[in-house]
Amino acid sequence: ATDAGYLERLAARYQRLQRYDAALTMRQRAAELEPHNPVRHLALGRALQRASSTGLRRDPIAGLTTGPQPRTEEARAALTRAAELAPKNPAILHELGRLEFDHGDLHKGLALLEAAVEQRPSAAWHIDVAKRFRKPHVLQLEKALEHYEKALQLDPRHDQILRHIITIGCRAVSDWPRLWRSAELYENHRSRATRE
Repeated sequence: ATDAGYLERLAARYQRLQRYDAALTMRQRAAELEPHNPVRHLALGRALQRASSTGLRRDPIAGLTTGPQPRTEEARAALTRAAELAPKNPAILHELGRLEFDHGDLHKGLALLEAAVEQRPSAAWHIDVAKRFRKPHVLQLEKALEHYEKALQLDPRHDQILRHIITIGCRAVSDWPRLWRSAELYENHRSRATRE
């Protein structure tokens, strides 16, 4: 096939069927056909994170063993290429930030994730960033709280976000008026929803 759009549609179908290697093949070909299209490199980077190669990996019980490994360096190269082609694209920044946080420089990853959510605010992305700031090896609870609060502003009916705000707020800041404002926002939207 010589139509990159068609190849992407095929790749999406293979992805849904969990045939990640087939999806990867389609996305590699699409990126070859449209080398200056950042979306093709973004899709390729995502596919490379799903596909795996066999090699040594660290198993928590068995120690070093052979098995599937993410193709992190290839994914990083594809996402970096996408970022070079579209440096301000929030979807690319978000994906590259996730990869860096999980498999590279976590501080660079957090910076990229924050840049992405600043450009394209969404409750899901704020939650994603907040969860990463809560990780034990990061433990920046104030930053996590800020992102959960922003997520609640965008999706005030989401009760799980409110739970996170209260949990972190009690552990980190103990700023009761601040926590009350979030609870009030949630309750006002919840009450309005039951009246409608």
